Amino acid sequence: MLNRLLQLKRKTSSIFIKLLLGFMAIIVLLVSFNFFSFAFFRNNIRNEIISYNNNNLNTTTKHMEQHLQLVHNVASSLFMNGKLQSLELTPQLDYILAKQVINDLQNTVSNQLLYLDNLFVYSVNRSFVMDKTMGADAKMMFSQYFNNETYTYEFWMEQFKSPQGFQIYPAASFSETTYAISTPKTGLVLPYIVKSSLYPNYVFLGLIDTDKFLNAYHLSINDSLYILDPQGKVLFSHAADTQQIPELPPDRSYIKINNSYYFYTRGAETGLTYINVVPDASISSQIVRLNVTLFGLLAVSVVISIVISVLFTVRFNNPVKKIVESIRHMNANHKTASPIADHANEFEMIRENVGRILQTSEAVHQDLATKNNHLMYYAFINKLKRIPGMFSTEQDLLSGGGTKPFLFVLFRLSFKQRFQEEMKDEEIRSIAFIREFLQFMMSSRLEGSHTFQIESNQILSLVYADKIDAKLTEALEQVKSVMDIDKSYFFLTIAVSPVYYSDTDFTPAYEQTLRRIRHRPFDDETHILLDSYADEQRIDLPSGLEQEFDVHLQAGNEAEAIQTMKRMIAFLSRKKADAERFQRFAEELHVKLDKLLTSLKLGTEEPSAFAYTLLHTIEELSEQLERQIARVCGKVRMKREERDPIISFALEYMENHYTKDVTLDVVAGKLNITPGYLSTYFKEKTGTNFVDAINEIRIKRAAEILTNTDLRIQDVAEQVGYLNMNSFYRMFKKFMGITPTDFRKMRQGES
Repeated sequence: MLNRLLQLKRKTSSIFIKLLLGFMAIIVLLVSFNFFSFAFFRNNIRNEIISYNNNNLNTTTKHMEQHLQLVHNVASSLFMNGKLQSLELTPQLDYILAKQVINDLQNTVSNQLLYLDNLFVYSVNRSFVMDKTMGADAKMMFSQYFNNETYTYEFWMEQFKSPQGFQIYPAASFSETTYAISTPKTGLVLPYIVKSSLYPNYVFLGLIDTDKFLNAYHLSINDSLYILDPQGKVLFSHAADTQQIPELPPDRSYIKINNSYYFYTRGAETGLTYINVVPDASISSQIVRLNVTLFGLLAVSVVISIVISVLFTVRFNNPVKKIVESIRHMNANHKTASPIADHANEFEMIRENVGRILQTSEAVHQDLATKNNHLMYYAFINKLKRIPGMFSTEQDLLSGGGTKPFLFVLFRLSFKQRFQEEMKDEEIRSIAFIREFLQFMMSSRLEGSHTFQIESNQILSLVYADKIDAKLTEALEQVKSVMDIDKSYFFLTIAVSPVYYSDTDFTPAYEQTLRRIRHRPFDDETHILLDSYADEQRIDLPSGLEQEFDVHLQAGNEAEAIQTMKRMIAFLSRKKADAERFQRFAEELHVKLDKLLTSLKLGTEEPSAFAYTLLHTIEELSEQLERQIARVCGKVRMKREERDPIISFALEYMENHYTKDVTLDVVAGKLNITPGYLSTYFKEKTGTNFVDAINEIRIKRAAEILTNTDLRIQDVAEQVGYLNMNSFYRMFKKFMGITPTDFRKMRQGES
């Protein structure tokens, strides 16, 4: 009996039995926990499914409300269509302008993201309607081309007169009626009307394609959706059979009646009520399927766990036995001052010998670490530059075989003017000190990170992480706080790349980080850039400002050109333009200055005048550009003040007679020269065509009158010599970039 007990103890003390029993115990615990969790949470599954349907309807409501607001805004923006406003000014219907308006409506409807079937604009004064394909009398349009028993011509006329600015009507289908034969014109569409008190002469009527609208935004396990207006009237129903909608009790988001759940939400923007109907059988079937699935998965998991436990125990037992035999053999062949005793317990023997093995290998690792630091730097540069490596271990040194997720942190150092003045010779030493500080901060806070200097003013850190976590942001914030101590001398731009998962992405990751760092704010503060970047920030200057600047620049009006430049900088500042956008703005202005000087044969601007890398703030940029503009305008004025009898007479005659018909023939006759010679001579000396010169004088005078008086635009056009309003509008927009109406509004807004 005693022998059997001893044999049993020896068997149970073996590594194989211990591991197998341990795995079995873990499996039992996990199975018990799963049973307990399922029993505890089973009653909450129905509530979770109901919450899921509630959330789905909230998401549907949010997206549909946003879309209705979008189509409202799109229609509202069309009120300011210049062609539409010009069409209203013509005494008779201008069919060319009408065709252009129809093209604009067609372009709007063709936008697939709006889900529009058609879009109409109704002219109140002419009782004329245009849609995406044609224009017609309103009565014919709504009685013949878009016919519906409910939405008759009289109905729409009544709705167009109502004061409400945005109204949605019940869904319907429209047909075209010809010789008492009705042909379907649309599917089921949702009509809506948009009116503006600022533009009372037009009304927009839109038709939303309900199929596209529903497919895009309705997320549910079924398609039973109702949309009700604020008075409870059904605007749209997508259900197999229309049923009576029950009233929702207060403080509830759903109600169950007749084996169906009714989920309600109300739109914040439109006041519409959205109702999703889900049969109780659908929810119950989901719970049953979930029960079967969970029990099936649990059974399969237990079987798989037992099989894996046995296989893993066998696989683990064999190498451990070899380790034990190796340790015994090593102790037998290498007698030490303190030999380790042989243990019947293999784990105890391994534990006592591991420490000695680690001490033996520590010296080797220290030596390898020193050599690897140099090797890693060259391997890192090879990866960035895509240079084939000379060492087979480069991939392992950098990213553990190319399997670790990583990100880059790029530090770019910028020295301010004060540093250049006081410590110019200390730049190399300062960069070295900052590099050592960054290496210490990153390696001490972020385990496994590597920091290298890759350019004279750029330091790059390779951080192994699967996300931008709190440890990284805290380390960068501490770097920023230390750097801010000397912010009067320099500042850092810190850009963090997204996470990448293969070391083959080193070069794309580095290039992406470089692009991100170029989109820093335009100031001289240290910034940490974590957000996504845009390849190119699309902030376009108002064309009116650019045209105004060009006019003042060509005329040599220094004060006006500088003021316009400052307004353009203020516009970019309000739009929160980044450093690269401000640099492009400065370059574009430099090109304009250079082209003007070239056209006047005054040479070119000095390239050194625009030292972009030394400009870090809006104030510095504005001062630099102001000096450049003043210098160029001075040259322009000197050029224009050179006394040329022919040009002086021509310009003087234009200034004194611009209200009359000033032509080349008239001026050439006054000078006793041919019109062709005068045209060529004028262009050569001024860089401007004769016709453009007289039009520029007239438009400048018109701009002054529009700014300082309240005269009608037609009267202003006549005062400056335009008898045709279309010509006046075309020339004003050519020289000022905007229409006279918009120019007056802009000036009034500035005042």
